[in-house]
Amino acid sequence: MSAPCEHSGIADARQVRWARIALGTLAVALFGLALRLVYINLAMGPDLRARAAAQQESRRDLPAGRGAILDTRGRVLAVSRARHGIFADPALIARPDETARRLADVLDMPAGQIENEIRISESPRFCWLKRRVDDTTADMVRALGLSGIGTHPEFERHWPMHETAAQLLGFVGADGIGLEGLEATHDVHLRGTPGRRSVRRDARRNLLGTGDHRIRAPRDGGHLLLTIDSVIQ
Repeated sequence: MSAPCEHSGIADARQVRWARIALGTLAVALFGLALRLVYINLAMGPDLRARAAAQQESRRDLPAGRGAILDTRGRVLAVSRARHGIFADPALIARPDETARRLADVLDMPAGQIENEIRISESPRFCWLKRRVDDTTADMVRALGLSGIGTHPEFERHWPMHETAAQLLGFVGADGIGLEGLEATHDVHLRGTPGRRSVRRDARRNLLGTGDHRIRAPRDGGHLLLTIDSVIQ
């Protein structure tokens, strides 16, 4: 009569043993997971947070206006005019052909050229389509509301008196840096200091919350007053 009770006791002991093994395994797994979380938070945390911030933060340089060059009577020999650059974010453009077709007339460019610029861009997130367009063209581009297409402020150097004192004045490059003549000699004084605008965006370039805007205003360059008289000399 004692055999069934003996078998029951053995079964219960086995169940208890397996339960202890299962609980022990679970405890070890949870302990290992906790150690991993601590390691990620303490050892890897700063690097991961920095990488996340870099991916979410969108920075855009704000160009500074280049100072004017004037003759001894205040006549303008060289001055910078506000313009806009048109750029594309290829990752956000689902139909490059359709985007190019809608931009072609506004930018006065062949649609095939625009589509090609978008498709073969060296950067997956940025490429220039056209530089230094006027306010009207920039407004027309923004009015299209095309995903992945934007405008960026920049400046264009202008010499109102054309070739007058051209060899003395010199010229500036596409990036706004003086390359020859007075434009190069006094480049640091004329160039100014660019600003920066930073916002937080998601992977599709949409603002996160209010965008957390941070702006450092640009400081325009100084003017240069010459001793020459553009009419007499």
